[in-house]
Amino acid sequence: MLKTINLQSVKNFVNKHFNKLFGIEEEILKDFLTNYNYITKNSVKDLLLPNDATLVYFLNTLFNRINIIQPIDTNLYNFILSKYSSFIGFDTKIGENFNIFSSKNIYIENGVCIGNDVTLANNIKIGNKKTKPRILNNVKICDNVNIFGNIIIGNNVEIKHGCYITDNIEDNQTISIINQLQLVTKTTKNYLPSQTLIVYGIIPKFKNTIQIVGEGFYNPIVNFKNCSQNLDYSITYWDKNKILIKFKNTKPIFCDHVICSLLCNHVKINILNSVGLTRALANLQP
Repeated sequence: MLKTINLQSVKNFVNKHFNKLFGIEEEILKDFLTNYNYITKNSVKDLLLPNDATLVYFLNTLFNRINIIQPIDTNLYNFILSKYSSFIGFDTKIGENFNIFSSKNIYIENGVCIGNDVTLANNIKIGNKKTKPRILNNVKICDNVNIFGNIIIGNNVEIKHGCYITDNIEDNQTISIINQLQLVTKTTKNYLPSQTLIVYGIIPKFKNTIQIVGEGFYNPIVNFKNCSQNLDYSITYWDKNKILIKFKNTKPIFCDHVICSLLCNHVKINILNSVGLTRALANLQP
């Protein structure tokens, strides 16, 4: 297994997994190190013991270049990457100055398209088997971000810690969740993994609508209690990753104490004394 990145280790790796050396090993390594040094301002020696995400990005670069000459067995690629905590799909398109060199636990699905000058932090998931997001240029993605859907993240965008993105983001935007809720899971005997419920946060969507984002939603029931006034609301849409709630109040909602109870998959989450939720409700307009 490739443990260090230098010309000899690249040649040994190619010779081990392919029928022959292709004569492009030095060019691949040079291009990769140029990008690495441009991003990190470090010397080549600092790359001798890279983290998993760096190795995965290098292998993605290596396999894609070799694939031009000899079609690559994607099963081999996936087998090799299974040994790392990060994954970058073989069909991922990545632009210049891709900064992943200090990152951990990166997952980028096959078919995702990433532009130039994109920086990823830690614990990031982009895409899944059914959706392939497209990320344009000069985008910064902070820790613990999930991006799903056949969506486009525009140019000059910053996505803050803990966001769960399922809709298009226009150019020149900063995205953050108003309330960083606790990540709550409940494990009970005889419960299936699919019955795990996770809440990431609550964000305003559009007029009189908020969205609860997370994972594992199924046939959800949402109750708001202990508000300073009665609320008239209904669930207008849900899927496994989000719940849209429409408020029908004819006056602005002002509340200083909110309890939101979410029930689905036989797992119940109480969101208590949520300042962010209160702000979200107060910002809704009649």
